[in-house]
Amino acid sequence: MAVLGIVVIQVLGNTFSTMYLLLAHDSCYNRFPMPYRTSLDWERGPGYSIVTNAGHSRQVIFRSSDDFDHFTLVMKRALKRSPDVNLLGFCLIPLSFTLLLHENRPGEIARFMHRLSVAYSVYFNSHYGKQGKVFRGPYKDTSLGSEDAVIAALCRIHTLSTSEGSSIETYTWSSYKHYLRQSGPWIDKAFVAHYFASESYLDELRRITQSQP
Repeated sequence: MAVLGIVVIQVLGNTFSTMYLLLAHDSCYNRFPMPYRTSLDWERGPGYSIVTNAGHSRQVIFRSSDDFDHFTLVMKRALKRSPDVNLLGFCLIPLSFTLLLHENRPGEIARFMHRLSVAYSVYFNSHYGKQGKVFRGPYKDTSLGSEDAVIAALCRIHTLSTSEGSSIETYTWSSYKHYLRQSGPWIDKAFVAHYFASESYLDELRRITQSQP
């Protein structure tokens, strides 16, 4: 049996937690509703990427709800200044952040991440009376080469909240709740809505996400 693998490396301090998204007949894809739509304007890409970063020297980068809220705020501001970047999903946990992004032109994600990283670093250092690096280093960027891979990555990102002992559906700092509640207009939900050939695509997204190992 042929297996396609996508490896997403998320840096947590000095340890590396690797998420394997195995796209195989006996993996999460055999749970996808059939048929599903294909060729979703894929000519505009493939500019889909998972972007992650973590704290410098294993420091916690989100120490309070105010930190989570401020990162979300600067993320919204950076999106407004980056019209060629779309945010499809995210999950913030105390040690790291993970984003699912699309760029319409090469180099736009890099510019967006520069704005986001600088703005949050300035806030963090000022708020806690610190100097120097906030993040471990350059963000990790993993390109996704198919629509199936994008959906699998989105579902996996939403499960990261379970590492904090939280329910996926009740976790505050994740895009999952925005999908279910149809809130957060700054999150691009069109990809997911178009991907599934079903009016109940939110039910399908919930089912697949909750079935992740």
